[in-house]
Amino acid sequence: MAETTPPTPPPTPPDVRSEIAGGGSEPDPGAPIAPDQIDPDLVKLSRTRPKIGVITAAGIVFLCSVFLLRLGPDRRFAGKGSEPQPATVADVLAGKVDTDKLVVITAEPLVSHAIRTTTSKGSLGLRIVPVRGSGDRLWIAVSGDGWEAPAVAGYAGRLRKLEDLAFAPATQDHAAEHPRRGFAEWTPDQHRAKQHAMWAKREPRTITCRVCGTEFQSTGMRAAFCSRRCQRTTERKPGAGVQPDGG
Repeated sequence: MAETTPPTPPPTPPDVRSEIAGGGSEPDPGAPIAPDQIDPDLVKLSRTRPKIGVITAAGIVFLCSVFLLRLGPDRRFAGKGSEPQPATVADVLAGKVDTDKLVVITAEPLVSHAIRTTTSKGSLGLRIVPVRGSGDRLWIAVSGDGWEAPAVAGYAGRLRKLEDLAFAPATQDHAAEHPRRGFAEWTPDQHRAKQHAMWAKREPRTITCRVCGTEFQSTGMRAAFCSRRCQRTTERKPGAGVQPDGG
């Protein structure tokens, strides 16, 4: 009777042999990890706990306080209504309209006196334009694009103080270095004072009387006679006239 040979079992992979030899508890150090398994050495890595002391905590509280104060106007503006409230130039200049408020103003900007400001080269930026009749106390920030459609229904925006804006220093320096020309408005008292000061500085000149030939001193521009008698003598002559000395 023929003897039957049993089949040879397939070879066992190295990682399985090591696991069987060790009792199936832990693989050998340096053994390859399957793609769907987690490397236990990486899981055991611990992270250093951040050290937060009193100084760091105080610094964080200080920064929060600073940002809370600086963002206060923005928070108040965001809490108000979204519809602009109508306001006049006179009310704004008189302080009757609160700042950080959405308003719409019907005003005439002096576009010829605009100051262009920008944050980067190549951009149109903004045009800061004074309002006519405000004495440079009220300015409107409009788009730097001169082809933009005009604001027929008024200018709507947030009312703020100029010194609170980022471009305030550059705008004020430019306005101080390049004063704008305009019409001078004088009161009657200022005009009289100017005339008195001008005549006080005028030096007398020698004039020869047109009637008697006497020389006399006068600061007047139309002086032609040395006395009233010479002037009346000329006035009594019909058709007589004397041209004032323009020299």
